Amino acid sequence: MNLAGALTIELKLQQQTISELEIRSTRPRSAGRLFRGRPIGQVVRQLPLLFSLCGLAQQIAALTAAEQALGYEAGVALRQARMQLLLAEQGREQLLRLWRDWLTEDGAPLKTEAQAALLGFNRFYARLLISHKPALQLAPVAFKALALPPLEPLPALLQLPISLRLERLQTGQPEDALDHCLQRLEQRFAAVPLQPGCTALPVLNAAELQPWLDADFCCAPQWQGDCFETGLIDQKLILNDQKMTKNLHGLTVRFIKLIYQLQLLPERLHNQSLEQAAPTLSPGTGLAQIPSARGRLIHSLVLDGEQVADYQILAPTEWNFHPQGTLRQQLLGVTVADAQQARALAQRLTLLIDPCVGFSVEVTEHA
Repeated sequence: MNLAGALTIELKLQQQTISELEIRSTRPRSAGRLFRGRPIGQVVRQLPLLFSLCGLAQQIAALTAAEQALGYEAGVALRQARMQLLLAEQGREQLLRLWRDWLTEDGAPLKTEAQAALLGFNRFYARLLISHKPALQLAPVAFKALALPPLEPLPALLQLPISLRLERLQTGQPEDALDHCLQRLEQRFAAVPLQPGCTALPVLNAAELQPWLDADFCCAPQWQGDCFETGLIDQKLILNDQKMTKNLHGLTVRFIKLIYQLQLLPERLHNQSLEQAAPTLSPGTGLAQIPSARGRLIHSLVLDGEQVADYQILAPTEWNFHPQGTLRQQLLGVTVADAQQARALAQRLTLLIDPCVGFSVEVTEHA
């Protein structure tokens, strides 16, 4: 079974307007069925090996749900260590996205600096996996706080305040690779504003959510009849920067949020904000809601003794690329210059919403 799959995004143009958008997915309907009937200890060890992206988030979600179902309580030190692992994985994947998808485009300058930042963070990440390995065990006894390995400073490219970067954008005076990326987004898509999209996924009550988590819901989730988005949409800018982004293109604002999230990473690693401990559900039932690199990851399981009776995984991609979700809502009805611009707009928006699988964009024109 291919646990990754892929997305195909098909746009239909009619008189230069996106008149229809269809998202086709080959992602498996229920990866969780692979774990039914297996001992829960075996599942939490093997599950992360099945995922090429966000493997730590998958493992920590499995551990959290399993501990809840078994009646184990994760202490503050354990939750802090796991949050540091989650933040590090998020930073690593976002730096990779920045370098791979944006700073290598059109020969943008300072590619070497971005690549050096990624390599430096990978060294930190490797040390963290060694020092925090005890946090990846099922309900470790007497867990003690763990020290963070040394973290290399972010490059100057990522340290520039967002307000100064926005001023450069407004004055049309780019000075580095990120400035050029922002300027290209504004210049290329200023005439094709996006439609309003979904709102951010709210906090979901575990006891209310758990009964809904079957294979059908996890493939195309809606809450109370609405689609939601999770991920970069959750990142808030400071008030002054919010004002400065008011008239910018939606793609530009998303890209700025990606930069800002990376700027906050060192502080968050040292002073992480812990979510509340998982609430108590019925015995043998566990549900974890974990912040991953692409948004909220949800694992739900039911145990029969120590054997898995049911396991469901709801990934951020299913919220973010729901057939009626934010991609469709933002692109439907947008008027473009031609098919090439429509394809580029859909590709850039998809990259910034960030699926956990590969994707392709197809455009067909109708008279």
